[in-house]
Amino acid sequence: MKITVLGAGVVGTAAAYHLAADGHEVTVIERHPEPARGTSQSNAGLVSPGDATAWASPAALKTFLRGLYNHDLGIKVRLRFDPYFIAWSLRFLRQCTRERLRANSRVKLRLVLYSRDCINAISADTGIRCDERKKGILYFFRSQHSFDTGTDNYRYLAEHWAADRDRRPRPAGRA
Repeated sequence: MKITVLGAGVVGTAAAYHLAADGHEVTVIERHPEPARGTSQSNAGLVSPGDATAWASPAALKTFLRGLYNHDLGIKVRLRFDPYFIAWSLRFLRQCTRERLRANSRVKLRLVLYSRDCINAISADTGIRCDERKKGILYFFRSQHSFDTGTDNYRYLAEHWAADRDRRPRPAGRA
């Protein structure tokens, strides 16, 4: 099958690699002069289990409301009558309980760990190396409350990383 992949960032390149390994004829189209200059560059290349906490949380409503008037936030909200946005917002807000935060974070953690394993497998299979560092990430908090919340979230992720370690799927080798 002939397949076109849009974007030569980490996701597009990984998708193209696996599709080609499965026998497809793959063409990658990138709008930038070099690969990984769009989203992959902007996210700093992080594949970090520490960032697996779900965005939908009990604090999300407060952040949503602040996004209406505080334009310095990373999330900006513009109210308009859009039935799809309203429906999405209601679904999102239903996920903003502590129980859903934990369940969604655990699923997201498994996805992040699997993604990291896949990237490492591609690197091992191809010999292609990126400018990777595995020394951790430094997080800054603006208040004691955000520090306490972050610490609680990281503790939860660490407990479930250890508990799920043997149950995680492993990427197939492509030698």
